[in-house]
Amino acid sequence: MYKDRAGSMIPDKRQQSVFRQWLQEFFAKRELDGADGCALFRYRMSDEEFGGLQTQLKHAVLLQGVADLGRHHGFVEAWLLYASEWWKRCYDGGAWSWGRIFDSIGLEEPAHATIREWVTNGMRYWCLPQQQLQGRKYIGQVVLNGGVPLRLIEGADGRIAGVLKMVLRRVVPVAPAMPIAQIREEFASFAGQLPQTFQQTMLLDLLTELVVGISALSQQYFRGPVEDPVSLLDQKAPDWRGCLPLELDSESARSLLTGLLREASQTERQARHPFVLRRGLLRSSEDTTRVTVRMEMASRFPLTHLTTLLDVSENEVPSSFDLSATVGLQSRLVGRAVIRAGEVRVEVLERTLSATWFDASIQLSISRYGETLYVLDLPGGTPPEAGLPCLFEDAEPFARLLRVGSARLRAEGVLALVPSQAWVMCDEEQTEQPLTSPREGSKLYRLGTGIWSISHAGECFRIQCGAVTEQEDLLYWHGRRLYLPSHPADVFLGIPCLSRVSEDGSRTTVSTNELYWATGNARRCLATSGTPYGAGKLVWQQGKHVQTRLSAVCLPEKASIQYEAGLTSRDGVIHLVNWPAISISGLSDEVDVSACREGESWRLGVRARKETPPTALPLRLHWPDGGEQQISLPFPAKGVVLTKEDNGQVLSSGQSLTADALTGLCARMLSPEDGAKWTVKLTLRCRFAVDHQDVRSLVYRASEQGGYCSVRLFELAPIIRQMLGGVEQLDARVEITFESGGESYPGLQVTRYGFDVEKDAGQGVLRLSAAGHLPSAEVLASTQVRAVPLLKPTEWIDLAPQFSEGVANGSWSFDPQRREPGTWLIYPTPESACQFRPLAWFIGERFAGSAVVQSDLGRALSLDGRQQRMGQLHQVFDLMANDPAHPDWILLADMLETLGHLPISTLDIWVALGRHPRAITMALLHLEGFAERFLGRFSEELPFQWELTLPADWVASLSCLKAHWQREGDRSVRRFIRDAKDKLDQLTRHYPALCFTVNLARTQVEVLTAEEKMGELVWAANVLQNTPDRMWQIWHQQLFDGENAASQKLLRRSVETGVQWPTTQAEAITRFVRSDIGTRLLTPVKHLQADFKLLTMAYPLMLAFQLVEAGAIGRLVQPWTLTALREYREFDHDWFDTAYQAGLTFALIERQKT
Repeated sequence: MYKDRAGSMIPDKRQQSVFRQWLQEFFAKRELDGADGCALFRYRMSDEEFGGLQTQLKHAVLLQGVADLGRHHGFVEAWLLYASEWWKRCYDGGAWSWGRIFDSIGLEEPAHATIREWVTNGMRYWCLPQQQLQGRKYIGQVVLNGGVPLRLIEGADGRIAGVLKMVLRRVVPVAPAMPIAQIREEFASFAGQLPQTFQQTMLLDLLTELVVGISALSQQYFRGPVEDPVSLLDQKAPDWRGCLPLELDSESARSLLTGLLREASQTERQARHPFVLRRGLLRSSEDTTRVTVRMEMASRFPLTHLTTLLDVSENEVPSSFDLSATVGLQSRLVGRAVIRAGEVRVEVLERTLSATWFDASIQLSISRYGETLYVLDLPGGTPPEAGLPCLFEDAEPFARLLRVGSARLRAEGVLALVPSQAWVMCDEEQTEQPLTSPREGSKLYRLGTGIWSISHAGECFRIQCGAVTEQEDLLYWHGRRLYLPSHPADVFLGIPCLSRVSEDGSRTTVSTNELYWATGNARRCLATSGTPYGAGKLVWQQGKHVQTRLSAVCLPEKASIQYEAGLTSRDGVIHLVNWPAISISGLSDEVDVSACREGESWRLGVRARKETPPTALPLRLHWPDGGEQQISLPFPAKGVVLTKEDNGQVLSSGQSLTADALTGLCARMLSPEDGAKWTVKLTLRCRFAVDHQDVRSLVYRASEQGGYCSVRLFELAPIIRQMLGGVEQLDARVEITFESGGESYPGLQVTRYGFDVEKDAGQGVLRLSAAGHLPSAEVLASTQVRAVPLLKPTEWIDLAPQFSEGVANGSWSFDPQRREPGTWLIYPTPESACQFRPLAWFIGERFAGSAVVQSDLGRALSLDGRQQRMGQLHQVFDLMANDPAHPDWILLADMLETLGHLPISTLDIWVALGRHPRAITMALLHLEGFAERFLGRFSEELPFQWELTLPADWVASLSCLKAHWQREGDRSVRRFIRDAKDKLDQLTRHYPALCFTVNLARTQVEVLTAEEKMGELVWAANVLQNTPDRMWQIWHQQLFDGENAASQKLLRRSVETGVQWPTTQAEAITRFVRSDIGTRLLTPVKHLQADFKLLTMAYPLMLAFQLVEAGAIGRLVQPWTLTALREYREFDHDWFDTAYQAGLTFALIERQKT
């Protein structure tokens, strides 16, 4: 150091070169010329390098002040690398702050402006993209570039390792390898069980990469369970660590990787049961434990696995269906599935079920449009019997239930949940370790290696831990059932079976010689005593030890329930056919029950004492041998009853609610005509008349259990949302009505918003509209309202609620005199219980002054008239679509971050984006977080469909972005290609009909990975370009040639499932069929010329030709176009996706020729 003439301290030039020299050596060790744009943790800094850099930084801090450090050549660049590495090595939780990072080099935390300058300059040097994490723009860069915090892994009480193992169990068995986007979604579903710091996109991506690497190593090098996988890999593949984004510099990392690799080696490659219910314990670091229930579903599996479980042909399974976990009459939507290319592909919606279901019998319902088609008994679906010990694996955070009753287990220790009066003893003088029990009346123990005896209520159960052989398979009782609220919960028709499902998914059935039916003091072997009936216990016993048991009711195989509506809504008849109970009585004071025995059956005459009958009829049945059963049956009143499954609440007809409020809502319908069908009609209503009225009619059959028709209305929510999204009027509603036997019954009104707000500028208040009923005080208390200047979406403020006598009254303070001029958007936060319609509040200029400089988007959004505003937005999107560096992309990103949770139709900017195909394709590829938050919602909430984007739109966007990143260098281009591939893979997973469009565009622009350049994509593009007739032949054969052609599968599948065929746009489709091109394409199915089935077959082909001929999305996005597309696609996804891609191929070939 020396002083200049003014006395300022000047760094010595020799000191200036220290960090530059250090960085050059750092790159040289990695055979790099300089920064390559990768995240900083990927440079894999060694312990020695980290310590040396820390020493150099400390030395520089001692010699210079903060202002001089910033000018020190190489200091800022080295400091950012050090800060990210410190985060990976030293961060162990708590609030994000700079203090500890600067403390570690002996520097007092500089001013925010200095930190901002250092981070910005460092990011530029390392060629890193700007990303924002939890709104933390600068420290967020350190977090993202630090990677997986190793200390946090160490201190997370096994939660990270537990989640990684759960995802591995889903990923490893899948062959071929599960797509990366799908693994990423698996992690997202478990994100709530990770520490808050890990619930970020980039860190979840790191965990995804870790699982991908481990799965690949497992597939290549493990052929069975391996106790020391690290040593094995060191021998077979010395460079294997380079496949993983995690260094082995700490004991925690080594332990984590060893455990994960061992888990992968022990996971079977082929799981044969796609659905498994997992009960377990959720354990936390606060020494609290609670029971939990999870649904595990394979995301992809062969259709033959499902048809084997259902005992049906492939043609009897619809092309798309919903999956719901059910307990009695309650159900929870857990997934949606489609069939494509002989596979079932599942979109998992929910994994964790209500903890109150832990003791319940749970089945999986397969339904379409809310109508139950099949019900599956699940491995793990049988509830743990009261009084039996529940044995859980000793793991965190999730401990799986391994067995109920006696067991021989490979694990060296288990957790045992036993009744509080039970005795626990070990044959080898070990002592059980008491833990905090998750429920009253029970005790939780940790049992170590050895043989344990648990005695309770005269029964003895034997548990062996550390056994050479194992019985860690899941047990479940299954057979034909009656599904109704009952205690005991399981009601079987005929003799049930007990099956054991092993870890690889294979199933074996327990011999009936070991199964017993116990009633009172009697116990009979099922192999010799014939079909049991009545209420009792099913017991599996080996020798003197009870392995497991289940309280159940067994009925004759032909038992059923029939309902008859009476002359009025107050009376009716219920027939319990082949129910050999000895007496039946009613348990409700609101209903008179007259029970008459008719041989082995019962006739129950019921009459309600009030004008409005109850929805349910509770009954008590007494069986021979002293058994008792309580059941609840629907009251046999004709008409429609709308009830909430969770609490039995009855909704009045004509009630208005949102699509989200349909959750748990079920319609139960009984026609006075025996076996009559029901039609549920969905009709779109708008205040302003439109040329097209969207009406959907869904036909349902009465259930086999006698006359009743039950529909889960919440499964219709996606259709209703799409109908509302088909028009831009925010006050649109969908009317639900019910029809049967010539009679019509009113239903519900479904709207976008549950509440409106109105403003009172004079008092500076906005309040929920008095037109509707106010939410409860509890809902209002948990409603948080924000206001944000529309052009400054990151500068939101919380509004203070107003109270009346200490209770929230649905009003919030907003004084326009204290706010800056412009348009303010007032909206509920994502967590608010009351999601009202957002309100725009314009505040005019109060003083004359110079005009505020606005961006292009800002000027467009500031226009008053909507038509003028939308026109200007379109012009701005023209500019943005051709300029990835346009500054308004930042404004759009901020709006996405702050306002992305609101209904998309709320803001004109999103509506205008949906009308501009080039801009929306650019947004998907360029805007961070757009794909994750808006990919599916745009098609659901706006008059928009991704399938209506052209190959030319994607070619233009990809070309523009590729040229943009080429100016940044080859490394940036490679990163862009990887990112684009991931986003487009996600798009085509949700919309497979776009595969041809996207792949053609990527090939033409050469946005391909190194592997893809030699693969099928390039081959297909070359064939299309050079020998189009050959490509025509390939697609035409796939559609129409032979028994396995897509068209034949469509015909067989749709006939077997009995689904009503659509007829929308029949005239336009018929004209296409009769055209020259239609005749050429559809010659193989000309025998269907007068058949309405031909409409479904021809529609996707016609749509593809229309789209290519129109050349712009705007000519096709009309309500009738969207309605037809959605209806034909929903009817049969597999045919639509295949035929639409073929149609685009045919249309492009025809255009080339002309």
